[in-house]
Amino acid sequence: MDNPSPRFTGIFLPVEILELENLTFFEMILLSWIDALYCPKHGGCYASNEYLGKRLRSQENTVAKSLGNLRKAGLIEDVSFDGRTRVIRSLINQYVDQAQSKAALDKNPIAIGKKSNPEMEKNPSKGTPVLIYESKDERKEIKRVASPPKPPSAIADSLTLLFLQKVEEHLPGLVAPNLKKWSQEMEKLMRIDGRTEAQILEAIGWFHNDLWLKANVLSVAAFRKQFDKIQSLRIVAKEKNRIQENRIYALALQKQYPKETQNLTFNSRCVMNADTGKDLSFDLPPETFEKEVIRLFGGRHASD
Repeated sequence: MDNPSPRFTGIFLPVEILELENLTFFEMILLSWIDALYCPKHGGCYASNEYLGKRLRSQENTVAKSLGNLRKAGLIEDVSFDGRTRVIRSLINQYVDQAQSKAALDKNPIAIGKKSNPEMEKNPSKGTPVLIYESKDERKEIKRVASPPKPPSAIADSLTLLFLQKVEEHLPGLVAPNLKKWSQEMEKLMRIDGRTEAQILEAIGWFHNDLWLKANVLSVAAFRKQFDKIQSLRIVAKEKNRIQENRIYALALQKQYPKETQNLTFNSRCVMNADTGKDLSFDLPPETFEKEVIRLFGGRHASD
């Protein structure tokens, strides 16, 4: 590709640009070169950092950092990048118009970043321009303006109120929290962390049973941080309760039908039929265990 050529024989800096305290003189000259190297075919300046560095007798990384500052100041914008050639465009005209028409802008604001060349108005770009950076130094200089967060969903609000209710049950004197922030954290728990409403409901319904969690999980932020631990402890507790429940059922069955179950033996893990050598783990869903334990000793009492 041919080297770009300036559109005129000199460089002019409007007073509005010269008075910008956040720009260095180098950045002002660089901005003027970008404006001067505008190419109608490309819709902007396609000069590389290397080329601009040679023109300005400077290093490429200095050019890259200066381009970052100009972007942040809203004085240049990225037009395109095809994998090899980057095209950027000066927004001097827009900035000057804005500075000279401040009173009019209060009534009808004009966004910095509108196309600076009339030819571009014929084919305006669609959507938000993709920022293209030629080097790591440029990337470091650019900070995207984050879009405002979406308001929490109705489900997040509902779960937040339920969480607050559970906390207040064991801590009546809780200082009124910022429910908006709590709902935002609950929304993150679902949208970012991928927790389902059912999982969160189970965790809210259980975590206050654990003394440590009860004393330390007093906000949705803490609830989100400790969610994995809550889930783990809840599952372990559920397994212990299931084992204990099944063991109690088997012992009660043996007491109720001593003859029919006299061949059954017990240990901490399972119940066993001493005649057949078959065993049945206590770590089963109670409804499954109740059916299988009858089969284990032949179900002779089933019709009693």
